Amino acid sequence: MGEPNLNDEKSILRSRLLRATTLRECTDYILDYLVNTLDFGGGIFYVLLEEEFTMVSSKGINFALASQIETWLNDDFIVIKEGHPVFLSKEWIQNLIKQQELIPSIEYSGYLFCPVFHKNEPVGVAVLCAPPNITPEKKQIDYVSDILYESSIFLSYHRLLHEININRKHSAVLDEVTRYLGTSNDIDSAAFYTLKVLTDALSYVFSYLVIYDDKNEKWVLQILYPVDQRIKTLERELGLPLSSGKCEFPNPTQSALLKKLISGEIIVGHDLFPLYQDYLDHQKVRFFQHILGIQSFIKVPVFINEKLYGAVMFASPRRRIRKDEIRLLREAVSRLSVSISTIHLLNLIKDSERKYRNLINTMQDGLIVLDEKMRIRLLNPRVIDIYGKQVERKDVIGRSILEFLPDEAKKIVLEHFEKRKYGVSDSYLLRYKDEEGKQYA
Repeated sequence: MGEPNLNDEKSILRSRLLRATTLRECTDYILDYLVNTLDFGGGIFYVLLEEEFTMVSSKGINFALASQIETWLNDDFIVIKEGHPVFLSKEWIQNLIKQQELIPSIEYSGYLFCPVFHKNEPVGVAVLCAPPNITPEKKQIDYVSDILYESSIFLSYHRLLHEININRKHSAVLDEVTRYLGTSNDIDSAAFYTLKVLTDALSYVFSYLVIYDDKNEKWVLQILYPVDQRIKTLERELGLPLSSGKCEFPNPTQSALLKKLISGEIIVGHDLFPLYQDYLDHQKVRFFQHILGIQSFIKVPVFINEKLYGAVMFASPRRRIRKDEIRLLREAVSRLSVSISTIHLLNLIKDSERKYRNLINTMQDGLIVLDEKMRIRLLNPRVIDIYGKQVERKDVIGRSILEFLPDEAKKIVLEHFEKRKYGVSDSYLLRYKDEEGKQYA
């Protein structure tokens, strides 16, 4: 491996870090420098964001393996606990891969894990891959530690800006979701645009909304996004009408998954089999996960009036769903739940209005509805029949009821109308006159 006597190159790295505008640029510069200058075979840079290691940059390493190392780092903080570089052999990484059923090629002799600290606080971890049959020497490891120490101030600065930008981005995504929900008149369009905005913004593989039919104990696929060529291939292989958007899946009411959703739990995981074991065998689920490149998933319950309505599922190509993503999805799905509940309520009101209108239009008695200024706002056809068919409804709406009453009846109406303002309601008999001045009781 290369000799770390490279002060000029260090100056070049420092000038690049000063020009870096994003966290990704910063970690790219550091990783490129370490890999190229010291002849490492590749590397990965993980940054500690919201107390979780997140892969920001990678060079010459299998994505699945990089994702698995990320998961391991978050499960076991041995590197941070040790506080100094740790070299792990090829056999160690092979064992990790075997445990997780991953099959990336192993081209390196081992992996050098180098923690990065700034003011005694962990910032991230650089992982450098040693070429075959070569183990890094102590002076090279010390040089790497020195470079990371000098770069830590830049990493810390860009990490802070990155977290601020993530929050701004998520706020913008939520605003866009809310905008779509505000203009949606039906559940399908509300769900579709919510899934589209979130899936595209977070670069997920796909997403869908399933409705839970508790009477028939099954899930019904309502919306799937996107319906691309991979989904259509999967549809043919599994024999399921996924793209139709109305595919039904049986699910026992006592399943652990259903119980978790009913309790309001957000389900995050890597293995899709527990989600589909009621209707797909393990081999088909593995095929499903492989062909779509799914590394992790999150399922968020949807409630209406405190009852489970369904669930929204998001599939990610990354090994881990970050905490900031979970917060965003929880809030977005919550807003979708409110929108669905509102649409349901409006549909019920429209149905009630339709039934009420039919009742009003077919009743044999005349019905007139007044506003607070005694103007006619609604009347049924029977009133027109009584008053005179030659008078159109449009000629009556908006006019005062007093125009159609004799003088002695006007006094009674005004007296009782005033009482109604104070909650006093009673019945009384009136006389009225038609267009020719003929009076009726």
